[in-house]
This record gives sequence, structure tokens and C-alpha cells, in this order.
Amino acid sequence: MALSNRLPVTIYEIEREEFEKLDENDTIGEIIRRLNEEGISLSEITLNKQEFGDYTVNFYQFHKFYPPTWLKFLSPIIDQGDRILKANNNIYSFIGFIAYKKRIYAIAGGYGSFEIERFTKPDFGLEIIVKLFERDSRVIRSIQQRGVTGIVMGQSRFYRGDQRFSDENSFGQIFKQVQAELNREHLIKSFGFSKTDIKKENAGCLAKSSFKINKAINFDELLNLIKKIELIQRKDAKFTLNKVVHLRGKRFEKLVKQLDEALILQVYADYKAGQIPDFEICSEKMEEYLTAEKYVIDLSASESIEFFHRPSWNTIINKLKEKKSIEDEDVYQFKHFVLMRKIGSFNEAGTRVSFASIFDHLNGEITVNGRSYFHIDESWYRIEPSFINDLNIQCDGILKDAWDESLLTNKFDTSKDEDVFNQSYIGKPGTLVLDTVTPENIECCDILLYSPDEIIFVHVKKGFKNTIRDLTAQISIAAKRVRETVQSDFAYFEKLEETAKRPGKKSEMRKLIASQKFPSKGITDLFNQTRMPKLTFCLAFVDTALESRSLRTDLKKFNSNIAKYSLIELSQELRLLNYGFKIVQLGKF
Repeated sequence: MALSNRLPVTIYEIEREEFEKLDENDTIGEIIRRLNEEGISLSEITLNKQEFGDYTVNFYQFHKFYPPTWLKFLSPIIDQGDRILKANNNIYSFIGFIAYKKRIYAIAGGYGSFEIERFTKPDFGLEIIVKLFERDSRVIRSIQQRGVTGIVMGQSRFYRGDQRFSDENSFGQIFKQVQAELNREHLIKSFGFSKTDIKKENAGCLAKSSFKINKAINFDELLNLIKKIELIQRKDAKFTLNKVVHLRGKRFEKLVKQLDEALILQVYADYKAGQIPDFEICSEKMEEYLTAEKYVIDLSASESIEFFHRPSWNTIINKLKEKKSIEDEDVYQFKHFVLMRKIGSFNEAGTRVSFASIFDHLNGEITVNGRSYFHIDESWYRIEPSFINDLNIQCDGILKDAWDESLLTNKFDTSKDEDVFNQSYIGKPGTLVLDTVTPENIECCDILLYSPDEIIFVHVKKGFKNTIRDLTAQISIAAKRVRETVQSDFAYFEKLEETAKRPGKKSEMRKLIASQKFPSKGITDLFNQTRMPKLTFCLAFVDTALESRSLRTDLKKFNSNIAKYSLIELSQELRLLNYGFKIVQLGKF
């Protein structure tokens, strides 16, 4: 049987930013030099012709010896004299460069893709997608996303039919990979296939850091496909796929270093001014961290600080000062004696579930040279301009539905903390204050409002800033635990009441909570009814800005995109759990 010279081909584009002073040939030469320095012994493949018209074509091959993967498994029972122990598979691979119109494209075979991918554009395939399709195009067959905020770090979804981009382009998710359907018109007009080449009406394509059409082509067709892709790249994007850009890889190294330094300077300036930096402290492993039993900061090999409640910024600073473990005459000392300290969190079994520096625990937003950036889960993300506009539009819609001005009428003294405000509701009919009551290390709510028709779990926060993300994560965890206990044995509510009625020996707050009048048949009875009351979660905050402003009517005056972003994500999650959602801006003295 004759070998076919047609294959589906994956195409990459070389990222030229790093080689901006080099022409196409020198760029390829530099990549080959670097690979050779790393032990990838590349040799040029001799081609049967030297001229390819408008294209410059260079191909290289390399090979490596790899022991069979099964050999390690069998080696304990193989006689040491058997020749099979010396067996190696010789794996041949190639990397090809095709320069066209100032762009350099690459293809690879064998292990070549692993070696070349670090030099390629991370979103090349996705950039083609947004220039090819409309926002409402029903073409998605599968997607892979990564979560920027929230507990879900990533997910893949597959569809029975074709899904629209507009249905999937949600806040908090970054598209990593899209499998889409190309119809006959796209294949002919956009990619240059002839009518006789097309035996099926559709062909799939896979877009990520590379681009691949699931259709076998030969080399001449590859060159023509590259020409068509270059034409597509000249077009404007028809919509924005990812509203935030993950700053990773060599091309962002300088920017990431600049952002790290800017964040450190901002936190240090707030510290020296006696202010709490507007960053939440939370691990990349959010759920494990928020429900941990113990938190530990190592001071030395023999000394550490332990916290049995999740530590705030002030708690950490005060403890470090108490231990005389802070030197802060300049930003360099502050960085090394505070921000580079490690926090470990431990579960009930004593197992460490997260471990990173205080700096890596800082989650928030900064502005550098007029642009906004997120520092989230130990990574940096740049916010695209369209993100902020779309964010305000979607947030405004949520506020319109969830805004409540009559639920909580007590005033908040902004010179004091949340616990003082929460205490003002102790003794009110149909109300239980449950601040600091955390059975299973989960805070159900700060204030519980109940009636036969509705039970409202109120969570209170001082300020509408980046730290709102921390609060929305707590509400999310509480909502999931409430759902679990309502659908099973109500055991969590029994623990909640038992803990609330047990006054702390040193805490005046816990003594006040224990002295409240609890429902005559217990908290569990509020939920265990023939007709379950409506369950609603409420995010209540007081604005700490000096100017008078309302989140409902002056949304753009609130600068924290992370707070708005987290509000949207929480609303979506509570809706999926079939819970009501209220937002209250508390009045202040």
C-alpha cells in the first residue's frame, strides 16, 4: 500500500517579541542555537528544492534514545545478564519553520512540539477564532477553561450540539482551548480548500496555542493554508474571547517583575501609613485554606507562630512584632522579613494543605502605567479595556435584581469592625447573631434572619474592596454546606446551635451570642418544615470611602474590579444552587 503524503497538521506561530531585532532567518537560527545548547542536537534536513516562492522553508531533525516505558516495571524480575535491560528506542522528531510575510510559522512531529512550543504565541489559535467567527456563532463543540477566581480552577465541557461563544464567555473563566466546527463556506472562502477537496459539509478545528483543521493536507496545501491564515490575522477581532490575559512566559518576564515590585511598594507604603493593604490573604488552594484548622508562619527552624482562626493582615503583623521578627526600615527589609515569610495551613488531621509566602497569598488589583492588573492565585492577569466596560454592565444587572434597602437598617460605625455592627442585632425578634460561630470551620453567616416564609443568611463586610472576594468565597462555602445539610440530616445546624450556645471563656462576643433567645424548637426546626422557607444569602457591606456614593447608582465610582468580578461569580453560583441573593449597602454614622 502506498504511503499517503497527507496528514492533519498542527500549526504554531513563533512569538517575535523576544527576537524583535532579528530578521526571520536570524530568529530561526537563534532558536536552533538555544535548543542545541539545551542538548537538543538539531541537524538541518536537506530538501529536494531550495525555492518555495514567497515562503522560506527550513526543516530540522533530532533523535533521542528512550528506554521502553515498560522496562522499569519488568526490570526487578529480569536477569541482570539479559540484553533487554540495555534496550533503547530511537525516537526521531522534526521541527519545521515556514516564514511568510514577516511571520514565522512552525510545525513539528514526534517530540518536536514539546521543544518548540515555548517559543510560540500562547494564544495563536484563539486569535484566529475571534477573527473568523461572530460572537453569536453556533460553532463550539468543546471548550477548556481555567478559572481566574473562585474554587473551580478549570474545567472541560463537551456539547451535543453547537454552542455559541456568547453563552460561554463568562466572567471568571479564561478560554484555553476551543474545538469548533468549520462549515463548507469557511473551508472554501477562509482557508482556500477547493470544492473537490471537500467530501464532507463540515470539518472540526482545534484552537489553543496552535491551530489545527481536522482535515488531511499535503505540503503544498499547508503552504496555501498558511497564506490564508496570514490573511485572517490581518483582520480585526470580531469579539473579545478572554477578557483577562494571563501574564506568563518569557515575553512577560519584565512586566511580571515590574508588577511584583509595584505590589511590594504599594503594600509597604500602606504598612508605613498604618493602613491595611487592600488585598485579601488567601492561598491558591482556596477551599482548603478557608476551612483549615490551623495556620502556621515559620520564623526559624525551631520557632513559629500558630493561628487557630484564619489570620488577617493586622493579626499577622501584630504577631510578628510581638515576636520581634520584623525589620522594616526600608522596603527591602520589609520584603524579606514579612512578605517572604511562609504560611502553611493544616487540616483537622494535621496535614499541611497549603504552603506559600505571604506575598503569594496576596490577592488583589493594582494599576501600573494606567492599566489594571490582577494578582490572583500566585499569578498576574492583565485586564483588557472591554472587560471593565462589560463588567460594569453585568454587575449593574445583578444589582438591579438583588438590591435591598430595607432589610438591614442599623447604622455601621466605620471606625469600628464588623463584630460591633453585628452585636447591634442581638435581641431583635426573628434574628440570631452567629458571628465567629464556625462548626466544621465554616461560618454559616454573621446574622440569621428568619420567618416562616424566608430564612436569610447575612454576611457583613467593611468596605467594598478587593477583600470582597474573600467574603464571596466564604458565602459560597457556607451555601454549599447549607445545601448538603438541608438535603440530608440537618447535622450542621445542630452543631451550629450547640456551638453558639457555648460561651467562650475570654470572648465577650461569644458570651453575648450564647445569651440570645434561640428558637423554641431549635435552629434545625426552622428548616425542617413541610414547606421549606425560601433560602436567601445576603452580602451586606458598608462603604469606607469619604465621599458619599451608592454602589447601585454610582457603580463606576467603585474602583475594585475584583469586588465586582466576585459579586458576579457569587450571583451565578447561588442561582445554580436555587438560592435567593440580596445585596445591601449599609448606612453609616
